Amino acid sequence: MFRTNVCWSAKELLELRAYQSFIYRMEGNHILVDGLIGTTKTRFLIDTGAHGCVMDLKYAKEVAKLEVGPMDRVIQEVARVLRPGGVLAAIAPGIRPLAPSDMRVLTRINGRLRTKPQFPGPVELTGFAKTLNLRGMQAVEDARERYRFSIRSRADAELVMSALYLPNTKWSRVERAIEYLEDSVKRRGVVEVAIPMRRLVAIK
Repeated sequence: MFRTNVCWSAKELLELRAYQSFIYRMEGNHILVDGLIGTTKTRFLIDTGAHGCVMDLKYAKEVAKLEVGPMDRVIQEVARVLRPGGVLAAIAPGIRPLAPSDMRVLTRINGRLRTKPQFPGPVELTGFAKTLNLRGMQAVEDARERYRFSIRSRADAELVMSALYLPNTKWSRVERAIEYLEDSVKRRGVVEVAIPMRRLVAIK
């Protein structure tokens, strides 16, 4: 039997595996790290596997027009900084899954806005797997999920509408959509607004 009197600390073991330390802080149950997206200061949330996380509303509004892309350059940079075996996990907007009841609510919102909610980048990513392969990565998951936001008050309606990217929409149109949701809540109690998303996972 091999024995040793050497006692390694957790810090030393991590350094042997070339892990690097970083400064973080706790806010409630969230682990936050300061960083930059381009030149915009932000706080990154360390994913601990929780079911969901929340982005600060004030910050979300400030960077609502932030565009990440083109995708090839993003994947190129991700592949550059990841070590072999490293994992990229991302979520992106999608156009499905949506139920017929979802379509009715979204269509009525769009009718009052006279436009469809947009994103700074494309609504649906295409060519994801091919781009990964070109950069030496492999897609291991491309799943879709229907999230929902429950509206129970005018404040909820204002919140969900403020989160939409509507650069060319007059406020009067947004107000009409809010009033539609508010009236629907009075009749039905709760209105569910569907948010289709894609979860993309790749490994280097």
